[in-house]
Amino acid sequence: MLFFMVRVGVAAYKVTSTHDVEDYLTFLEASLSKDVTLFVGPEYVLSPRGFGVLPAEPFPFHERLGALSRGYPATVLIPGTALVNIDADHAQNRAFVYSGDDVRTFDKQSDFGETRKLDDQGFVYLRGSTLVNAFSAGEMKAWLSICGDSCRKAETICHDADLEIVVSHDMNAGARQSILSPNNPRHIIVSDSFGPLAQVARYTEKNLRLITPDEVYAFHGDYGLAKTSKRDAPRRLEVYNLP
Repeated sequence: MLFFMVRVGVAAYKVTSTHDVEDYLTFLEASLSKDVTLFVGPEYVLSPRGFGVLPAEPFPFHERLGALSRGYPATVLIPGTALVNIDADHAQNRAFVYSGDDVRTFDKQSDFGETRKLDDQGFVYLRGSTLVNAFSAGEMKAWLSICGDSCRKAETICHDADLEIVVSHDMNAGARQSILSPNNPRHIIVSDSFGPLAQVARYTEKNLRLITPDEVYAFHGDYGLAKTSKRDAPRRLEVYNLP
């Protein structure tokens, strides 16, 4: 479990039909300058106009994201998800995890609106394989769920994760427990692009306790990130120092 300080930056970044990925990447770069050891961004934030489909190979923003990751090698970067076409007819909702020169991808396992969004663009939605999306984040074991995947299937649960990470675009987003949840002590991190919402909770002894951010920054485009006491800005970074 966690016996060391982890500085986590969680994005609350609203995605709409006019969403500009370049603006988000500027926000992301400014966020990394806050010396976070883990950055978490929300669902659909790498797709233009929120639900535009991008090619999976080569992924258009891979070089820029890779360069950012190499520039901050001590930071695990989870920029969010994008809708990507994997062939001429099919598309998936894909999350990315960068750590230095290493990049991993995870595809969404559930369907909460993807079929409709992709039908409108001439693609058939393919769910990702059902598996435990676990990976190493420094000395931590992290478990990543994309929005509806967090509704729990027994075979997808990571029972020994230090961090449970949920990236979403959901009016009902938030840290929660279910009958199938693991009962190990851990932190739960939510980055949502609908509300938008940034949230961190601590789960221990069957109790879920929300944690207050140590710092909150609002994003003002060319003016960068400015510290604020407000937690309702539509584009903001919340920083949590986790013991």
